[in-house]
Parts: sequence; structure tokens; C-alpha cells
Amino acid sequence: VKSSQKVEIPASASTPVLKQSPAAAAALATPTAPAETVSLKVIPEGKKGPEGEKHDEFTVTNFSVKVGQPLKLVIDNTDTTPHSITSPVADINIAVTPGTHTYTIVVTKAGKFPWACVIPCDTWAMQRAGYMAGFITATAS
Repeated sequence: VKSSQKVEIPASASTPVLKQSPAAAAALATPTAPAETVSLKVIPEGKKGPEGEKHDEFTVTNFSVKVGQPLKLVIDNTDTTPHSITSPVADINIAVTPGTHTYTIVVTKAGKFPWACVIPCDTWAMQRAGYMAGFITATAS
């Protein structure tokens, strides 16, 4: 995962380790097409749930990518704490720090992969697509 900012988060039981597979790192090193860009925000207590209470949200939760092609995520985290976009099956794990930063992801296999924020925040929203979770759909180039 590449970011326009150096991100150092102390390791603890509740903080994921940031990593990307060698295949994904190699794909980033030799992109075959310009990266697509998606802009979004993280908003604490930004979206009402069905019970009427406000929950944390990513304003975009579904991402479409081409296998092996970089996708730039320009994320404005308006919260005071970090969040994450984590999908072990897609080998994606980025920490979204407060402020506006650019992150680049590369998915190395086709499929529809669930992701969620794994840094403890709004427990209800972390389990709901459209709030702090969603899907990454990767298609062959």
C-alpha cells in the first residue's frame, strides 16, 4: 500500500499491521495503465441507521478495480482517530489516518471481496456494508 504520507501506527492487539503481498507490491511497481481515482470521506456519526441513530461512515463503500491495476483512494478522514479498509481475502489493509491522504491499492485476483474497518470504532457500523464496510470488486483487465 502506498500513501502520500508516512503512516506509523503503534502495534497493539487492536491495531492491524499494514502489509501488502509481494505480488501486489510488484503490480504497484509496474502499473500498465494510469491509476483510477476515487474520492471519499470518513465521517463520524454521519449516517442514520435503520434504528434512527447516527453511525460512522465511509461515503463510498464499494470499489471496482481491474486486476493488477492501481486504484487511488483520496480519503478525507474527518474523524480524530484512524480507521481502516481491510480485506484479508483481497490482501488489502490500509490505515486511514485523520486528514486527507492518498492511498493506492492493487488487487491481484478477480472476485468480489468484503472489506471492513477493523480499528475499533462504531461496532454496529463496522459490520454493515454502506457504513464502515463494503465490497471491492476486481475484474480481469
